[in-house]
Amino acid sequence: LHTQGMGQYPPKFIAQGLHPTFSPFWSDLLHSDIFVCISSDILRQLHQGIFKDHLKQWCIDITGKQNLNTCFGAMSHYPGLHHWSDSISKIKQWTGSEHKQLQWVFVSSLIGTTTHSDVVRASQVLLDFIYIVQYQSQTDGSIVALCQALNSFHDMKEVF
Repeated sequence: LHTQGMGQYPPKFIAQGLHPTFSPFWSDLLHSDIFVCISSDILRQLHQGIFKDHLKQWCIDITGKQNLNTCFGAMSHYPGLHHWSDSISKIKQWTGSEHKQLQWVFVSSLIGTTTHSDVVRASQVLLDFIYIVQYQSQTDGSIVALCQALNSFHDMKEVF
């Protein structure tokens, strides 16, 4: 490792496609756990990744854009909640707040677009997973609920 640290790499090292790993900056910080310092990116992983790119698209494929857009457009106005009078499938730029608000009403809107109760249930448990993951702190009970939601989704994912 010392020769590698000095920039001298043995031929076998290079031939196997290995790259040097230098001492990380936190290695001398006592009682530090870098993995506690790294937080997940809720917006991109949950709201855009799981919900927008997957769940919403799967539901659009099943119900059709027009049906889903009509249900969202027909929703009554509620103070503090975004109203999607236009198409939800045409929106290009989403904020975290818009993702959350859409998720609040997604299952109820989905009920009006499909007769497949498994689609609604699978969507519900996936949204439950998204909500539980965002808790400020997790307890044994919330971890159990998180695992149940994930397992339930995996049991039903074939519907998509």
